[in-house]
Amino acid sequence: MSTGAGVEVVLRYLAASNAGDRAAVEELLADDATFTLWGRLPVSGTTVGKRAIVESLMPGARKLFQPGTLQLQPLHVMADGDHVVAEVHAEGTSAAGLAYDTQYCMVFQVCDGQIHVVREYMDTSYAETVLCPHL
Repeated sequence: MSTGAGVEVVLRYLAASNAGDRAAVEELLADDATFTLWGRLPVSGTTVGKRAIVESLMPGARKLFQPGTLQLQPLHVMADGDHVVAEVHAEGTSAAGLAYDTQYCMVFQVCDGQIHVVREYMDTSYAETVLCPHL
């Protein structure tokens, strides 16, 4: 797969996530995909498998926000071989009504047109304060 093709897969994934297009997200994830998110959020840790990502992680993450408010805007996307790095502006409204406005760095491994690995780096202290003030 060319470097540009990996970038295109990641951009399609981010667009599908923003739109809540579960079918498109599923199509872009490999069956054995993993998604790692650090911190103490209810969805932190490594989720293994496309089904778990789509049926558990993503809905769990969306519950931290008011419906339809979380948007991920790619600022810079670059690739090196099968790895794609996206600097992303995340904006939304927490379930408690607080403004959420931060940056993520997402590292993807893309092979044969599918995402096999996602590692999401963020300011975990900020996310915990805004999204889960009870922690």
